[in-house]
Amino acid sequence: MTVGQLRAALEGLDDDMPVILEKDAEGNGYSPLSSAGTGYRYEPDSTWSGEVYSPPEEDEVDAYWPDGTDVLVLGPVN
Repeated sequence: MTVGQLRAALEGLDDDMPVILEKDAEGNGYSPLSSAGTGYRYEPDSTWSGEVYSPPEEDEVDAYWPDGTDVLVLGPVN
């Protein structure tokens, strides 16, 4: 899903509606949305999984910053 697709899905919804995240695609658990952040990079391992990296600190000369995709990260409460 892209940010544009998310905007379209949210269009017309009540601004006070809570956001709940599924634990997995099978619906084996749910958690309220706790955070949203940008400035991360996603490096896929497969079509359904990968790693997210924070940008290196300015003073970290040899810090790893992959050639992945810039992403919005949504975090659940639990």
